[in-house]
Amino acid sequence: MRPRTASLISVLVLLLPVVLGRSLVGQGARQRNAVGLFVSKSQRGSRVGPGSNLLRKSHLKLRNTPPDVMTVAESESLVIECEAGGNPPPTIHWLKNGLRIGQDLSGSERTEEEVNPEGAPMLGLSFTRSRLFIDCASTQYDEAEYTCVAQNPYHRISKSTKVKVTKIGSAHSSPLCLVKKSFVPPGVPARITMWTHTRLELMGSTVQLFCRPIGSPKPSVSWFGPDDTELQNSDKYKVLENGDLEIRNIAWNDMGGYTCTAENSHGVDRTSTFLYPTLPDKV
Repeated sequence: MRPRTASLISVLVLLLPVVLGRSLVGQGARQRNAVGLFVSKSQRGSRVGPGSNLLRKSHLKLRNTPPDVMTVAESESLVIECEAGGNPPPTIHWLKNGLRIGQDLSGSERTEEEVNPEGAPMLGLSFTRSRLFIDCASTQYDEAEYTCVAQNPYHRISKSTKVKVTKIGSAHSSPLCLVKKSFVPPGVPARITMWTHTRLELMGSTVQLFCRPIGSPKPSVSWFGPDDTELQNSDKYKVLENGDLEIRNIAWNDMGGYTCTAENSHGVDRTSTFLYPTLPDKV
């Protein structure tokens, strides 16, 4: 069976406050509701429905960020991971010593609101994950400061980590190392560098689930639904050029784990996304 989502327990921990805590109640002049919106004292007891301005209040927060310093042995590999949650759904990219690292093969990092201006998310609560791969680490090329940058149309935050490469004496370089150091582009296995981990959205909305692969040759991308059936382009689904999946008019039966598979002649990578359609409260 294809990997579909994180453990059921972790998903329930995330979703239970949203299911049970839709009314904005509590103590203090300002407080946070289940989906992270700040509510003034005068707004207590308000409903989170389609007509509420609270639904569109933007926010962005990093979590599961890399440590301040990471160490890798020379000629070994390292993966740096980062996660951000927010509204609208955030994208993540990486900097090396302040310069952007190109990871999007399509040349497009359009946000959901740019792709679907008429179907922009009403809730938009999303958690995005990203990975940066450092292969065959060398002190000359890879010892640097790397920065995870998360952003949406309204906010931008970042977290940096310093990568130190330790020498291991007269270690023999692998073939991949030799090719890398000769500046000849090698074949690179398919890898997914950014994807939507969890997405909550109101029923009837259009959602865009991220899946951004890298690799050489360019990977092909396939999406599979909660029942492990491959999704084809239709009035309901569309796989975008950059690998993302667009799902239109989401309903309760769309809830579940979606699997993105990126594949080329050198390897296969998969990530899972959990989609949770929510029912608006009556207003």
